Amino acid sequence: MTTDSHPGGAPQAAPDHASSEAPETSSGVGLILGSRLRQQVVGTTVALTLIAMAALTLLVHEVLASTVEGDVSGLLQDRADAVTSTLIVRDGQVVAQETPTETLDRSTWVYDDTGRLVEGAPAEGALRRTVEELSTSQQRSTASVDDEYRLLAVPVQLGAAGEVSAVVVVAVNLAPYERTEHYALLVTLALGFVVVLGSAGVAAWSLHRALKPVSLMAARAREWSEQDLDRRFALGEPNDEISSLATTFDTLLGRVAEVIRSEQRLSQEMAHELRTPLTTVRAEAEIAALHPDLPEEPRAALTRIVAACDTMSDAITALMDLARTGGVVGRSTPGDVLAPLLEESQLRPGARVTVTSVPDGVLIAGPLDLVQRALSPLLDNAVRHAASRVTLRVVARGALVEFHVEDDGPGVEPGEVERLFVPGHRGATSDGAGLGLPLARRVARSLGGDVEAVARLDSRPGGGHFVLTLPSVPKGPARSPEQPE
Repeated sequence: MTTDSHPGGAPQAAPDHASSEAPETSSGVGLILGSRLRQQVVGTTVALTLIAMAALTLLVHEVLASTVEGDVSGLLQDRADAVTSTLIVRDGQVVAQETPTETLDRSTWVYDDTGRLVEGAPAEGALRRTVEELSTSQQRSTASVDDEYRLLAVPVQLGAAGEVSAVVVVAVNLAPYERTEHYALLVTLALGFVVVLGSAGVAAWSLHRALKPVSLMAARAREWSEQDLDRRFALGEPNDEISSLATTFDTLLGRVAEVIRSEQRLSQEMAHELRTPLTTVRAEAEIAALHPDLPEEPRAALTRIVAACDTMSDAITALMDLARTGGVVGRSTPGDVLAPLLEESQLRPGARVTVTSVPDGVLIAGPLDLVQRALSPLLDNAVRHAASRVTLRVVARGALVEFHVEDDGPGVEPGEVERLFVPGHRGATSDGAGLGLPLARRVARSLGGDVEAVARLDSRPGGGHFVLTLPSVPKGPARSPEQPE
């Protein structure tokens, strides 16, 4: 197993993204392209349509109210003029020769200059009181009765002296006009409701048609894996923005595929070039260490050289596996991953590894050998720096599985968290090559996961805490197995 080091520090809670559920790519794409965008556009369309229909309703109401007001005023004036034209003075008394209709008689009153009712049936209630108040008007006056009647009083001069000889009071029942306004408002609201629903339906249908190629692209992308370097959307010749976007993506995917292939070829070539001299160095060191007259100090140095060669050989093998497979094919269980690593750790001197919990029925979305290569540097690093114990616990969180490796060593300082994953960087107390943790992170990320170091937040001594997160498919409830010997 490869090793790396971490400086002093204390354990703390795992990082948020290491302990929270990772969102599913497929559902995320579906939500953005199939639901949220559509909701936003349809919602905006509905909101704008509502505003427009509300403004139209107010406009129609104002225009209708103004029209009704003009009609009522015109009708009152016409009735007053019709009654005025029939008034004469006979024997010193105001007399109405005739009124045009019976209906006009019921809403018309004529009073002489003394306030006596000359023509018209007496009204009742509030209408009567208002009519009597207007009967003595010396100038043109209007009044309303509980929004049910509109009245107009018109003084009439019948004598040669220009004095007011009579007052004509006419009324209009507003109920028919109120009903008209009410019906118009209902019709406008119903029309607005239909228009809003129609706008929402048309917008949703148009979006469905427009985003159908995008949904197709998302469905195809969900079917691909990181090894499908030759897959393309292939929507044909670009004839709109969506198909142009697909063509651009296809071109970009071609460039990405070429870069990945170039990186794979480079990794393979470098691994092959390094393996031969590394094997030679290891063999020469082992032969030299077997010399019987070799002092103890040089023999120990040669032993360290052999161990370093093994570390580099493991790193080269991991790089070759990544370059060859892409690290995404295969499934493994936590038990299969842990068994050989724990057995190997028990054979080495130092702290013993204790497993506290492993979820049952969980499959890790990654091949066994690569998952072990991602976890092995964390265990090796913890065993090397632990004072007396190393604790390993596996936690299933939805679509993720987390391997928490904790020790009672010096821990990780906050400023060293990210530097530990820089290739070649070593802590102050490390004698490794500085490749173990960076390689573990690279392997984990190739599998769709990550490796994080947890730093302490205070000055109290603690221990190291590393978290390997990998995608998984939960299959059953978790259990706590017996701790290994």
